Amino acid sequence: MSKKKKKKATDAKASASASKQRPAVRPPIPGSTSNSTSSLPTPKSVNTPEHTHVLSTKWLSSKQLNDLVETEGLLLKKGKFSKIEENAIREAIEKYRVEHNLTQDELTDLIFRKHKGGEASDGFWQEATLAVPQRGVTGVYHYVKRQYHPLGKQGKWSDDEDEALLHAVGDLGQAWEKVSEQVGRPASDCRDRYRNHLVHRDSRVVGKWSAEEEAELTRIVREQTLDKGKSADSDVFWSVVSEKMGNKRSRQQCRMKWTDSLNRVVKSDGCNPRWSQRDGLLLVQRVAALNVNHDSEIQWTKLNDDSWNIWSAHQLQRRWERLKRPVKGHEQMSLSELLEILKDKKNVPDDPNEIPPPPDADELRAKEDRREKRRQRKAHAAALPSVRDLLQDELVESEDNDD
Repeated sequence: MSKKKKKKATDAKASASASKQRPAVRPPIPGSTSNSTSSLPTPKSVNTPEHTHVLSTKWLSSKQLNDLVETEGLLLKKGKFSKIEENAIREAIEKYRVEHNLTQDELTDLIFRKHKGGEASDGFWQEATLAVPQRGVTGVYHYVKRQYHPLGKQGKWSDDEDEALLHAVGDLGQAWEKVSEQVGRPASDCRDRYRNHLVHRDSRVVGKWSAEEEAELTRIVREQTLDKGKSADSDVFWSVVSEKMGNKRSRQQCRMKWTDSLNRVVKSDGCNPRWSQRDGLLLVQRVAALNVNHDSEIQWTKLNDDSWNIWSAHQLQRRWERLKRPVKGHEQMSLSELLEILKDKKNVPDDPNEIPPPPDADELRAKEDRREKRRQRKAHAAALPSVRDLLQDELVESEDNDD
């Protein structure tokens, strides 16, 4: 063998050896971007095997799961299930049914067993949960029961159903499974309908909140959060908040008013900031950084951090819909295609540090003062008689003089 061929063979062996020793290049971690920035930290992409086992086999409460998130770095996904997750669970359940030769009726019986325990039941729920990483078995259990419930998806409640629900709660108390059998709606639907719409409805106030109500709600939530050393975003028992307000507003009304309105006023030192061009840039940038394939995968609560946290998840989702609307054909586009168009249209910089900082409290107050002056000028102008009215008055006066 010639010297050149020997050298090539030696180089090839060395290259092969190096490739074996060199760690494999991993794909980008979801949520990461090519630009490293302190405001968008790169999370780890998957749970450890131990955490995956805990999520799929241990029936833990929300508090227990949150403790694991804080103390052990458990990755936990909350909120609405994405379309991809829905399909994954559906496929896992069908796979389990086929492999265990179950009929649809037998599958339904397995899902709605009164007791979750037992080898077959535990194996079923573990497989369903493993299909959706970062979800806990308890959350998957409640989701599947809602989706497969024979009484589910009946639409709007009628007046007769409301009366039947009130009568059932009066007879049975808040034993929702028994109430469900009597009313003909899933237990969770009965519970939510009663708590959010029917309880204390005779004393319920609807419509615009008064300044006094807003001040009272702010005081009560502050007592439950900031005054106890917690953040304004901390979870509170909204049924307790509603009760402290004399049940004039429901737990749902209180929660929505706080998260979508009053919370940002408290965080902005009493100012009421408006959605700005900067907010739009940040929203597009942070959705892109999630590296997801579909809108339904966006975890709106994950878009906020300490540098940008005055908008609720609900508001961010609504703003996203408004951003998409002007883009022709957005319904047929992939999320990545839509993001490229929005980035170009909004001139979204790749580096978050290129986005200007938010206005300080003094700037916000100055803007509020200017808005208030404009509002007063408009109100004053609207109260003045129009030129047509003045001419009409002169004409009538002239006719009176002629008479």
